[in-house]
Amino acid sequence: MKISILCLSLPGYETALALRDILKTEHETEIFRKGKSFPDSIPESLQEWTERHFEEDALIFVSSAGIAVRAIAPLVRSKKTDPAVLVVDDMFHFVIPILSGHLGGANELASQIADAKGAIPVITTSTDIHGKFAPDIFAKKNGLVITDFTKAKEAAATLVRGERVTVYCDSAVVGPIPEEAQIKPLSQLRQLGVPGLSKDDLNGFAIVISPYEKDGTILENELWLIPRTAYLGIGLREGKTREDVERAARACIKQAGITQRAVKRISSVDLKQKEAGLLAYAEALHCDTEFFTGQALGRVPGEFTESEFVRSIAGVGNVCERSALLSAMGDGDETDAALIARKLPLDGVTAAIAIKKGTIRFE
Repeated sequence: MKISILCLSLPGYETALALRDILKTEHETEIFRKGKSFPDSIPESLQEWTERHFEEDALIFVSSAGIAVRAIAPLVRSKKTDPAVLVVDDMFHFVIPILSGHLGGANELASQIADAKGAIPVITTSTDIHGKFAPDIFAKKNGLVITDFTKAKEAAATLVRGERVTVYCDSAVVGPIPEEAQIKPLSQLRQLGVPGLSKDDLNGFAIVISPYEKDGTILENELWLIPRTAYLGIGLREGKTREDVERAARACIKQAGITQRAVKRISSVDLKQKEAGLLAYAEALHCDTEFFTGQALGRVPGEFTESEFVRSIAGVGNVCERSALLSAMGDGDETDAALIARKLPLDGVTAAIAIKKGTIRFE
């Protein structure tokens, strides 16, 4: 995490130095000083400095809370994108997260700093002060995509009221399950019948963890979290555009029944690692890419849709299915990977999808 620390007084500078000592082993930190006491005071205004650094992971103001609030107020947009912002008084008595406590990690950072110094972390988010399971933190730690932040708030409110949530998923579960949550397989959710059941019928709020597109049996009072457990394999002729790749990929994704947001990585044979269309599509999806030698692909166990023409070029008779499966196998337990959409050819591009059951952690 990249953290910028701003101090406004000489005692504040001593606190900033202490903060840097606490954080430097795990984070990239930089101290900035502003005020007449400092010969190297930053030249820009407080507002200009804040605007320049607001795209970073975290800001720490060694100042009053009011100064920090006025500095960030014009820049605050969304909990999905705003950085963690903390305030530390210049005597280092209190550590106060004031923005992005959960998704930005401000609460966790505040606790880390306070524990190291013996200061008091001033945490005000409801799930934290009530000691409840926090759906947004749970999603962040497990790499789950939050589809609806309003529903995430509703889930948190349900927990704060003392009600239970039911987590529907097919993933392996690690760690102690909170008392206010129960785990059920996705198959039970689909057996509940028509959508729109009341919260009384459900006995709480549903948190659905699934890479598959929602169907008509999923409830209204639910938060859908998407695990990025799908792996897209692509084979393509030279010079195919991003649009060409996207058409084939979307057709394959639809065939698999998953949401595009579940795709974690796009893979292919190493001969294609400079194909601009493939790389552009991966960038648009915010996906990693992975490329394998033909020899490595040839060792993937299983039955695949082979082509002698592809073999003559790539050294292996199938690229998309083998690369999708090999990429999935490379993330953790290799027995947890399976093809769910086989080779789909479209206009010189082939696509296939492998998926992992995955793991969710309550640690």
